Amino acid sequence: MQKQKKGGESTYFKHRLGIQELEGRTVNNREAVRAVILMENKLLMVKTNRGDYKFPGGGKKAGEDYKKVLIREVKEETGFRVTKIMEQVGGITECYKDMYEPESVFCMTSVYYLCEVSGEREKQQLDDYEAELGFQPVFIGAKEALKLNEEIFAREMEHSNIFLSREICALKEIIKFI
Repeated sequence: MQKQKKGGESTYFKHRLGIQELEGRTVNNREAVRAVILMENKLLMVKTNRGDYKFPGGGKKAGEDYKKVLIREVKEETGFRVTKIMEQVGGITECYKDMYEPESVFCMTSVYYLCEVSGEREKQQLDDYEAELGFQPVFIGAKEALKLNEEIFAREMEHSNIFLSREICALKEIIKFI
């Protein structure tokens, strides 16, 4: 994977989705990390029972650094063990009406890192909501995952998993690199 070049400097993708104007609003922030794992020209992604795909990763807990979150989340969601974290390749911030505090905005910033995993897979350790969504690790071509995610988003926009627009955005950028 190569970094994009802009004006001689290396840059990464960076996007903001959802609510753009935050001035004067109460904002509840959360940080997350996502692993971009490429093996034999396919991405390791998590497929849900709705047929959509997401990058393995999740929210940062108090006191955790990005490295610990990546290692923990990839193992929990896929059963694979991260063996190497190489570089940050992008970031996406999503801002939406907070479902628990309707007068507030919830913003989650997901940072994407290029990683490697061991070839051996252990048992997943899914949270309840992940088990309900039927999380299954799969290796899939980036263009195929993008196409399937876009089809589901177009067909079931109001019922889609909240992460779908974020992952469509990330896949479009990652396809440029691989």
